Amino acid sequence: MKYVHPFPARMAPELVKNELGSLPAGSKILDPMCGSGTTLRHAIDSDHLAVGWDIDPLSVKMTRTWCRRFNVYRLSEQTALLRNMLEAKNGDWPSRFSACQETQNFVDFWFAKEQQNDLNRLSLAIEDAFSPGRTRDLFQIAMSRLIITKFKGASLAWDVSHSRPHKKKRVNDFEAMPEFFKSVEHLTQMIKNNPSKRDARVKVGDCREITTHEKFDAIITSPPYLNAIDYMRAHKFSLIWMGYPIPQLRKIRSGSIGSENSFPELPGHEHHLAIANKTCKGRALGSRVKGYLLRYISDCEKAITAMRGMLKPEGKLVMVVANSNQRGTRILNSKIISMLAGQAGFRLSNEAKRRAISSRARYLPIRNAGSQIANRMKTESVLQFVIA
Repeated sequence: MKYVHPFPARMAPELVKNELGSLPAGSKILDPMCGSGTTLRHAIDSDHLAVGWDIDPLSVKMTRTWCRRFNVYRLSEQTALLRNMLEAKNGDWPSRFSACQETQNFVDFWFAKEQQNDLNRLSLAIEDAFSPGRTRDLFQIAMSRLIITKFKGASLAWDVSHSRPHKKKRVNDFEAMPEFFKSVEHLTQMIKNNPSKRDARVKVGDCREITTHEKFDAIITSPPYLNAIDYMRAHKFSLIWMGYPIPQLRKIRSGSIGSENSFPELPGHEHHLAIANKTCKGRALGSRVKGYLLRYISDCEKAITAMRGMLKPEGKLVMVVANSNQRGTRILNSKIISMLAGQAGFRLSNEAKRRAISSRARYLPIRNAGSQIANRMKTESVLQFVIA
């Protein structure tokens, strides 16, 4: 299946299909850390109802674009409307970064002037022409596909799509406007050839904090793991053009599960330290990395406790988890999740299935077998829980 937008580490579709296959049609599926939307789209394709959240606004937009129905004829009309608006107002567009110098500095460093001007015009025209909703999301995703690229794109960086941006160019001949309309046409053809059967309900939300009276037949998700892939490092290149200033994105990034923020060893959190001591192999962790790990365990605990309250009594929780490697210390995230799930009232319904991660099957390739990323991403465990 083709995807609407680059994403460096998708959940493997075959895992989702296997878990969905045992459920009766019309089951209600939740992915509270939905990423690019793999669980939700395959749930829809399997005739289930799909609900998702993510803390990352760009992930939410790409999931909505992939997991909603569109009228392609209406979409063609809206594309023509946008094109006419841009042609009619070719000059005076205000800068969208006038209120935040830090964001303007970021743009000046990573984008050449011509692409800045084109993206500024384009982003403001999309917001002027379309109210928040599926059409605006689709056009913004079409724009983002010009920015989050491996090599040639609207920024001066390479490897943005792998969340490893580095400045490679000083000048840029990328023609953003014609490429944008090619991107829209590409998405339109994808939708026409493989339309979504129904709409998923997807919103920006933190799985640790959202409360709902809804109950789900299954929760299928893949939580971030400690210091793995920093999605916001790349996604901010696009989100700044959608009204998110750098300070706001920094706050989202620092609050994400798996981010390198320490959790203080305070009274009442001794059980987090006990879990950390049982799930680390090899070299002892330094105090700073131990602080990151304690924060990670605390965040996962909150997320699993919240999911326990949203699952039907006969429902199942499936979590796909990979282990971490921190400077010679192997961190068994799968064991962390299993221990926390047990504390929250879950029972592992069968032995965890371990699966090798094929480097050729991932969007983010692993070319150096001795690299840190290779050590972090060799295998993943599929953990299936039921309420005890």
